[in-house]
Amino acid sequence: MSPAVTVRLLRRLEETERGSASGDAGVGGLSERELDIVRLVAVGRTNQEIGDALFLSLSTVKTYLARIQAKLDARNRVEVAAWAWEHGAVHRPR
Repeated sequence: MSPAVTVRLLRRLEETERGSASGDAGVGGLSERELDIVRLVAVGRTNQEIGDALFLSLSTVKTYLARIQAKLDARNRVEVAAWAWEHGAVHRPR
């Protein structure tokens, strides 16, 4: 492959990665699915209730929660819930 084609290919890959990263990241760098889970945590749902509501297995919910905690640098689900309320991810009932 010629160097010019290689450079164009690398630039295109870089643009694609930047576009998909910004397109997938919502509030706090969380995906829409992660935000769905955060919202449910914030209103006090258990892992099983979250799984039932979103049609996910219990282990999948736990995996998502671990990723969410890592992204938010939260030690537990209480900090995840606090983050959700502080950042407007959950709307207060009227």
